[in-house]
Amino acid sequence: MHFDRKLLKLLQWAKPAFAMTVVSGFFTALCLIGQAKFLSKIINGVFLDKQNLERVLPFLAYFAFFSVLLALFRWLGSATASDLASSIKVRLRQRISWHLADLGPSYIKKQRSGELIATLITGVDKLDAYFKLFLPQVFLSVLIPVVVLFFVFPADVLSGFVFLLTAPLIPVFTVLIGSTASRLNNKQWQTLSRMSAHFLDVLQGLTTLKLFGRSKEQIKTISGIS
Repeated sequence: MHFDRKLLKLLQWAKPAFAMTVVSGFFTALCLIGQAKFLSKIINGVFLDKQNLERVLPFLAYFAFFSVLLALFRWLGSATASDLASSIKVRLRQRISWHLADLGPSYIKKQRSGELIATLITGVDKLDAYFKLFLPQVFLSVLIPVVVLFFVFPADVLSGFVFLLTAPLIPVFTVLIGSTASRLNNKQWQTLSRMSAHFLDVLQGLTTLKLFGRSKEQIKTISGIS
């Protein structure tokens, strides 16, 4: 996946949901850091310092506290992300329907109805992962490393510099993977559009094909396309 300015503009339809998704993801990361901190204290106290349960009990309480917060923010992030994707898909389908209505029946008759239906249903549904998962994670991938460095540098300067030097590699590999995935997805979408259009056209003309005894030939054609 990659950035698309036209798709980014669609976020204006669901700004509060997008903001809540990013904020929930940010606090989820903070809770994970809190969990890791107190879990390390528990392990260090029990296995290295040979402390008893009473000594590590406060750390266990903090660990449980961050675990509850983590579950809460994950649920909130998932709910707001689903709301974000759903609201954008509904508005986008409305815009496409209105645009087709403005173009009029003469334009629609010239198009393959299968491709139009595939775009309106399957095509819009494919944007679910883009708005629900990809875009929030892109913003979080910028915020979270800064937070991690804020906690790592005071604990270990050398580890902080290692993180600082390797962090720029993350967007590089993200772009490489995203461009490859986008190319494969476009190829798959073109194939699916052609197959959907042909299949729907065959269904619409099935009565005529039956009358002229050509329905069996279409079975072979559809099999070849699929």
